Amino acid sequence: MTPSIIIIFGCLAMSILAIGIVLFVIAYQKRVLANQNELAQAENRFQAQLIEATLTTEQQEREKIARNLHDDIGTSLNILRLNLEKIKRNASRAETAEKTADTALEMVSSTIQNLRMVSRDLMPATLTKIGLVESLDELFKQINESGATSIELVVPETNAKIDNKTGVQLYRICQEVINNLLKHGNASAIKVYVTLLNEKNFSMEVHHNGVKFTDDDVKKLYDLNRGVGLKSIESRTRMINASIHYKHNDHGSIIEIKSAQA
Repeated sequence: MTPSIIIIFGCLAMSILAIGIVLFVIAYQKRVLANQNELAQAENRFQAQLIEATLTTEQQEREKIARNLHDDIGTSLNILRLNLEKIKRNASRAETAEKTADTALEMVSSTIQNLRMVSRDLMPATLTKIGLVESLDELFKQINESGATSIELVVPETNAKIDNKTGVQLYRICQEVINNLLKHGNASAIKVYVTLLNEKNFSMEVHHNGVKFTDDDVKKLYDLNRGVGLKSIESRTRMINASIHYKHNDHGSIIEIKSAQA
């Protein structure tokens, strides 16, 4: 074998070896990236499960407290109110006793009303019995009656119903969004559009004339380790496989919540 042939075979062998090394490095990098992606996905799944467990526990506690407030304390106060009314009827000649009974009755009636409000806030009866749209309508009526702002619910005609778990979270999201607009957004006019496509697919748009707020503003708050309420809203949207975006255009500001397939 001549030296030139040896050199050619040597170069060829070196080339094959170099190509093999390159292919090995590429394969190794792909494997590392795949492992990193798998770990990231596992972490995301864990976080989602953690959030779901937290929100499920929170909702169960809300339901338990609501039942206790309504069944135990509410019943006891109603009995007390009946007894005080009996005292008042039988003590009409005693001016002091009558005034005392009147004061006690006012206090008990006020307490019952407050307990009903707390119970409704913890677990709106209409949410489980009637549905999301009716619950939002009731909530907005209460807000309008308070005079804090003017809020309108717009729902296209549809027979679609959303499952209870998604409905509860979507109600809480809307509740917190409206609360933020009233506390920080200075909104005097709000219009909420709700579209229910089926049990899992929906969209909700909150149009308002309050402070301009965009996704970039949200990111800045997150970078400053602020916006706890916004993070809570985002966690709830992820729980129901949805996303939330804050937009602003010539007509005003929009908060858009959409399910993945909406």
